[in-house]
Amino acid sequence: MPRELPLQPGRYKYAVEPIIENAGPTPTKELTLVTCYELRSTAFPDDYAFALIAEPKGCFIGPKGTLIAIGGGELTDDELTEIQRGERFFCVWGRAEYRDGFPDTPIHAAEFCREINAIAGNPRDPKTMRTYFFVRPNRNSAD
Repeated sequence: MPRELPLQPGRYKYAVEPIIENAGPTPTKELTLVTCYELRSTAFPDDYAFALIAEPKGCFIGPKGTLIAIGGGELTDDELTEIQRGERFFCVWGRAEYRDGFPDTPIHAAEFCREINAIAGNPRDPKTMRTYFFVRPNRNSAD
């Protein structure tokens, strides 16, 4: 979910921060999270690798809780305008590994990958702008 960051008067920078949810009744244990992103001048091909190149960070999510995944990238209003016009492309992806609260359970993993597919409104006016993401089919899973 983008949140605006100050750039200069009349200009904006937006943070893209995925929200990770623990849908279970117990807190996570030994949770590590990797979040990566890329802004490109060409579309992401269907077979793009979406490599996990960032260093995993230790985290915690309580039962039925959420976590904002810092490290999802920042986009300026100009970059968002270029995405809006179809001149640039942005994806954010990552992987969470964790143990649940039950004894002797294996490590679980969840992966996500989202690409901006539409921007409504004006990126230089955060009150009017909305960003829409679609799920990339080749890197989304949960066990």
